[in-house]
Amino acid sequence: MNRWQPQGVEFVAAQPDACLAIIVEALGSTPRNAGAWMLINASQTLGTIGGGHLEQAVIQHARQLTQPDEQGYNLGTAMNQCCGGWVRVEFWPSVPADADQHRLPSGRDWPQEVPDLALRVYGAGHVGRALAGQVASLPIELEIVDGRDAYLDYPWPAGVRAGHQASDAIPDAVLVMTHSHALDLEICQAHLAEPPWFIGLLGSRSKSVKFANQLRRLGLDPSPLVCPIGDKTLGKTPPLVALSILHHLMALHVSRFQEPE
Repeated sequence: MNRWQPQGVEFVAAQPDACLAIIVEALGSTPRNAGAWMLINASQTLGTIGGGHLEQAVIQHARQLTQPDEQGYNLGTAMNQCCGGWVRVEFWPSVPADADQHRLPSGRDWPQEVPDLALRVYGAGHVGRALAGQVASLPIELEIVDGRDAYLDYPWPAGVRAGHQASDAIPDAVLVMTHSHALDLEICQAHLAEPPWFIGLLGSRSKSVKFANQLRRLGLDPSPLVCPIGDKTLGKTPPLVALSILHHLMALHVSRFQEPE
């Protein structure tokens, strides 16, 4: 995923005077972490660095800049905020749409709050499509794999890769939710030979027990396989199933990069 997402590139292309404001350092209690960004022009903004008086001060400063700059902000009583933390914000006025998104003008690496999750989903059915519709604003690079032409013939959102065969990319996480239990088992078998960070199977607890027994007979350790996935108490409609799965997956993903308190 683009570091400021497709919407940011479109904003800059349409608003060449836009100023990028990005948190490059955050200490203590802050509303957003390093990597949070905004694009600001004379009348519009895109993104957020946390709202409140901090964001208003950043917007005001960005609108008067003609050269790159950076500012530190104490989030205390002087700013009518009670977070108590501190952030450093780097400003990049008239940022080009094709800017190097790995480096900022200061030479710093572009920080990210949470690294993108490379997610491969086997199955372009109702839940797979619902997942695709919900990941646009999340740090997820989504790949949908399905061998059925009729199911791939769908208006997938921008940034979603959909195809008959899995790409050569190595995913961080795999979700298995095809139309066939036999195909599900085959895919689980292939990925459990070298398990990704997360592998989840859509199904019931009885399906989990059945698959575990079958995988053991095939000489594989089924313990990395997570089944059921999501939270069935939210409901069984595809959008709610997709939402619960993404919540489950992102909570685990984000926890990998959080510093212990």
